[in-house]
Amino acid sequence: VLNTVERYLKIFLQVTLIVFLTYFLQNTLSSLDLMDYVEFNITIGSNLYLPLGSFILVTLLYRTKAWPGLYFICFLAGIYYELDGYILSLFTLINVLGPLLAIKIIEGLNIGFFKKFPDQFHLGQLLLLCIVASIINTLGKFFVYYYNIDNNAAIEDNNSVDFIASYISGDLMGSITFMLLALVIGKSFKLGALYIR
Repeated sequence: VLNTVERYLKIFLQVTLIVFLTYFLQNTLSSLDLMDYVEFNITIGSNLYLPLGSFILVTLLYRTKAWPGLYFICFLAGIYYELDGYILSLFTLINVLGPLLAIKIIEGLNIGFFKKFPDQFHLGQLLLLCIVASIINTLGKFFVYYYNIDNNAAIEDNNSVDFIASYISGDLMGSITFMLLALVIGKSFKLGALYIR
């Protein structure tokens, strides 16, 4: 029992560390104004949303075992972004469940197989996973944010097409960039040994 608890605790810590560092990097890039970031506006997606890539990575590595750590750090991020009530809850659930739903869709359609990740993977399937996860994340947040925001919270009056276009492009570019960087760093520094099965 102690070994199981220790293993789950290590997974929790790895997941929270990976996702926290990605949020930290995202906010650092935003504060440096490298991505035309002016002020937080829930109706405008980031040009490069890296955290989605970290959600995908930890879900690929740990599947449902990633959920406690992912839920914890995404909930804290929602509080940091001053989300409240059911928007905070739904924001967190989309981040936690979206990547696994994307994996299940691709595996269910027999166009990808991720059970042996990170030992075996196909780059094309990972890119497809990023595309599907980006669509799920964008549509999920569209239904949560766009129809429930306070008009005073929006800096500019975006229509639904602008909302979806800004979110999906940032999600797609961010997830692909993060996954490629993670694969390069993982192989360069032989980080596979840190993965807890």
